Amino acid sequence: MTQPSFDAAGALEFDLARGSLTFDGKVAALAVPTSALDALFKRAPADIVEGFGKRLGSQAAECVRERVGEHKLSLSLDGVTEHLGGAFALLGLGNLQMERWGKALVVNISGIPLKSAHVAIVRSALESALLHLFERTVKGVAVSQDESSVKLLVVAPDVAPKVEAWVQQGFSWGELLDKLHRGVSA
Repeated sequence: MTQPSFDAAGALEFDLARGSLTFDGKVAALAVPTSALDALFKRAPADIVEGFGKRLGSQAAECVRERVGEHKLSLSLDGVTEHLGGAFALLGLGNLQMERWGKALVVNISGIPLKSAHVAIVRSALESALLHLFERTVKGVAVSQDESSVKLLVVAPDVAPKVEAWVQQGFSWGELLDKLHRGVSA
């Protein structure tokens, strides 16, 4: 079966006469400089930042659903990457790439324009998008990051604390994957 490709045509509509911007012709949007958001997130409590990310993830999932409909359940990993990556890009969250490493799902997000709380925002956006698309609760654990990118290992919520502990202990990427494939108690 041929998978629908991502089409961003008409995704952002500017009405200069009215001074408005809409996302997919339905959702009112704002074009906000990232410096303004950074200033806000520097002072915002963690739950507010995470809630913001979740809302963006919900919008990303809606963007995917609008484009693929019921095909979402039959999308390959490449198809999910294309559509969810397109939605993340339209929302200005960066370039999302997904890949499988054995049983592990790894998500790399680069070009994140936010400097304050960028990991928390894209992590919660990803978790929310996957929940809304596939009705499955997951956790994204940051296994590496820099000022504009993050690599997230997507795991079950009960596995996340163990993986976070391994990351804190300084285990390498290969060691993390090995431990996951051998079992969480490893």
